[in-house]
Amino acid sequence: MRRATLLALLLAAACGAGTAPAEEVELRSGRQELRIALRGGLPVAWTSCETRCAEAGPRRRVLVATGEGTFDWVAGSADEAVRLAALEYRAEFAETPELVRAELTALEPLDGRVLVQRYELSKTTHEIQLRLEALPGAGIRLATGPGFIPPQLPGFGTAFSDVEAVRVTAGGQDRPGEAVGGQIRVESAAGEWLGVRSRFWAWLAQGPDGIPAIIEAPAVNQRALTWLAPGGTLALRFYAGPVEWQSLRVVSADLTQMLFAALWEPLRWLCFGLLFLLGFLSGWIPSPGLAIIALSLAVKLILAPLTRSADRWQQEVN
Repeated sequence: MRRATLLALLLAAACGAGTAPAEEVELRSGRQELRIALRGGLPVAWTSCETRCAEAGPRRRVLVATGEGTFDWVAGSADEAVRLAALEYRAEFAETPELVRAELTALEPLDGRVLVQRYELSKTTHEIQLRLEALPGAGIRLATGPGFIPPQLPGFGTAFSDVEAVRVTAGGQDRPGEAVGGQIRVESAAGEWLGVRSRFWAWLAQGPDGIPAIIEAPAVNQRALTWLAPGGTLALRFYAGPVEWQSLRVVSADLTQMLFAALWEPLRWLCFGLLFLLGFLSGWIPSPGLAIIALSLAVKLILAPLTRSADRWQQEVN
């Protein structure tokens, strides 16, 4: 495993000049950018990009930032949560051809235990793996912010303009029934994803079997999820990225169940057919607008025999 030059520079920045440590360190992969606080050991800024963040003009979504979403420690008492948030860490970085890694080690023990927080970011996908250590019974809470709310559509389109908590498995997507201002407790099963989604973006986590989670709806179009670690260690695999076929499938085929999930199944498969046809045409036609026009013409040609039959039947009726 080799140490990247960029990450080595970030480590030097973390150490700072003299003995004063930096307050935050940055961790970047192809499609994710995190800024992690060395006090508390959790992200204080998290941005997901549709394609590579270094490219010009990619769609991006700010998940965590001041005035936006949050990613915080929770515990059985306010005192424990404060102690976790105040704990100081030192950071070490490394990378492989596939991953960027950060390991944060506490500078002093907490209740006789030196906590270590590990982050692994995929360089080619929207996957992030976290292994967080805390006090027994503590956990982490993520909450969406205003930037996660999609543009609101008029009329019936309002049904597709919400931020919702979802559970995704190989059998499909369902919505745990939380009410605004309330909360429910769920037990995550092996292999299922639990998190939040909007029309365009998803922020979900997959953990070991039986991790208790709490889903909250603090306000309209705001959702919060809390994962608890009875043993004090929490291992979560996150997907943070667009609700788009290739991005979802490369992380887990189960995540594609979010696509067109609200539609009747035959219509859903029809939408998949049009989606794949558009993808094929986009491979030959560089302009998105021209690709959509070509899709319309292709659909018209495919439906031409059915249209002729319908016209003939109408003439017979007349």
